[in-house]
Amino acid sequence: MLKQVNGRFIFIRNCLVIYVMVGFFASIIADSHKTFQLSSQSENAGQFSRLISLTVAYQANENLYK
Repeated sequence: MLKQVNGRFIFIRNCLVIYVMVGFFASIIADSHKTFQLSSQSENAGQFSRLISLTVAYQANENLYK
């Protein structure tokens, strides 16, 4: 015969598994972000971001006063 399964136990187990998985992936993302910030590409990305922001602001200003 089949054994009856406690639904509450399964829910708590699934929540714990999801919690561990999210923590694991958050750790990987944080580590890769730290590695990126320590690399030389971080400065280039900051400059590129500022350049894009200024370009978008300039184009919006030009389109506004046309």
